[in-house]
Amino acid sequence: MERLNYQSEERKGVAEGQEWTDKDLAVKADTPMVDSATGQKVVIRKFEFEWGKRMRPGDKIKAKNNKQEFFNSHAKYVRDFLWKDGLSILEN
Repeated sequence: MERLNYQSEERKGVAEGQEWTDKDLAVKADTPMVDSATGQKVVIRKFEFEWGKRMRPGDKIKAKNNKQEFFNSHAKYVRDFLWKDGLSILEN
């Protein structure tokens, strides 16, 4: 079966003095999802971050060694980003 991929145009902006870029992605999978249509729509967003140009090398190493702490330091940004689109984090 042929895969159909979709990518929207990139959108760029600035939040808290940092530039961001996002785009929508979709893939048509070989196996269809079976859905009873009783739940809510789930939107999946993927966030990619770049190291700040002023970030010290030691801080980069610390972030790589403690990924949960690194995620926690960006969690508010991610939550606020989703909130502006009327979305919220699905904790499960």
